[in-house]
Amino acid sequence: MDQLIQEKNFAAYCRMLKHFKDNILILIAVKDTPGFCLRADEQKAVKELGLEESFEGKHWHSYIAAINCGKVVTEKISVNDEDLEERLTAAKHEIRLFSSVYKKADTAKIIIDDINYAVNSRGFNFVIFDWNKEMVIDSVCFDKLVRHHCTVRKEDTLLARIHDLETELGMINKHLSKFETLFLSQMEKIQMLLWQCYRTEGEELTAARERFFLSLPKASGELRDLQLAGLILLIKFDQICRKNHIQYWLIFGGLLGAVRHHGCIPWDDDLDVAMMRDEFEKVKTVFSDDQDFYIKESVCVSAGNLNFCHQFAYKAYDVEVVLDIFIYDYADEINEAVIWKQFAFNKEIAVEGNKIAKAAGLDPSDGDILFPYDSAPPAFIQCIESFNKRAFESYGKRRAEARGMIWSVENFSYLPAAGTNKNLAEVFPLGEVELEGHMFFAPRNAVKYVNDMYGDAFSIPDDMNTHRHFRTDSRQREILSEILEKFKSIL
Repeated sequence: MDQLIQEKNFAAYCRMLKHFKDNILILIAVKDTPGFCLRADEQKAVKELGLEESFEGKHWHSYIAAINCGKVVTEKISVNDEDLEERLTAAKHEIRLFSSVYKKADTAKIIIDDINYAVNSRGFNFVIFDWNKEMVIDSVCFDKLVRHHCTVRKEDTLLARIHDLETELGMINKHLSKFETLFLSQMEKIQMLLWQCYRTEGEELTAARERFFLSLPKASGELRDLQLAGLILLIKFDQICRKNHIQYWLIFGGLLGAVRHHGCIPWDDDLDVAMMRDEFEKVKTVFSDDQDFYIKESVCVSAGNLNFCHQFAYKAYDVEVVLDIFIYDYADEINEAVIWKQFAFNKEIAVEGNKIAKAAGLDPSDGDILFPYDSAPPAFIQCIESFNKRAFESYGKRRAEARGMIWSVENFSYLPAAGTNKNLAEVFPLGEVELEGHMFFAPRNAVKYVNDMYGDAFSIPDDMNTHRHFRTDSRQREILSEILEKFKSIL
């Protein structure tokens, strides 16, 4: 893209746009005149974008066009010298194109969400919106009135500031990277020294690290009760899924605990599973009539998220302990561009969710706002479902056509989840891992899966004794005791 925003040759610019067309929105509006001097190679380059107008004999005609991800959305040229205007919607963005020739308003406008990005100079005004970056990356005008035309780029305060900020951010990241490399290298040296001291004579370093984590004592007291209450949920969930041939797998801390401790992480209090969307729909049906457990569904809006919460929970007990269920969608082959799009959707949905909340008089900055799914404001649900649809249209696939799996946009935004976006063959067929003496489903290469989420699973973690999710008071502790007594046979 750097070369694109420096290009001053009209034909070369159009050919570059063709190269990037799948990820950009191209908006065009003519001011004054399309010009007298479009060469044959320039006409060809324009047509290769999918545009059909030749401009021959139409020197004082208005013209507008829009091309989204390689598809021509609109192309219009005036019959005589009348103005042209069109309003479009692309994703969540409202767009207005306006073209007027010399004898009329003599103006070109390319407005995205109330901001006019057009250079508004004589000739072909282009504005390029990058869907991956979710921003305008170029605004340029090519004057074709005469042979030796000029090229004008818009360097207004907004675009210039964006460029400056990107430059500054790059410099900051460069310095942070150097500091992080130095700091981590020192920590790695310290850890290496400690591991060498810990291992016994003749013992492999890998074996010593595994032995260390297996030797750590289990949690005790209230934390252990929370873990066991969560384990009951997981065991029950596993039993029903196996009986009904439904696929799930351990994920996040639960999988890390199974790989590293063969049990719950001694300082963690929750467990998580993941499922493909079609498998989750089966689970909801299976548990609809269960007497003790149910699928709890909520809508959560916070300062940084708008998401569905899917949880396996105790039906008769008002307790915070739940088994979180995270949804994955079938996708095309997983690559950096697909992962970036998913990340961008997660950020965009949070912005929209906060707008809806504020319009309803809610303030997500004060903390998570939870609604039971059945009584949640419809605008929140419609927003999430619309983003699910957009994600499917962008990179989703039906199960039979899919090669990959991706963290659903209806989940909350969570950085380690990026490492779980994988091609299906990296996860399936599922394997099994041991956790607290029970076997549970896991990705086929569980150790690699964990490392892709968190880095080296057998390095000393930085959250020891600080990783807690559930709050407890005297009443919650009483309920935990009741749960452990009632369901002790499951353990």
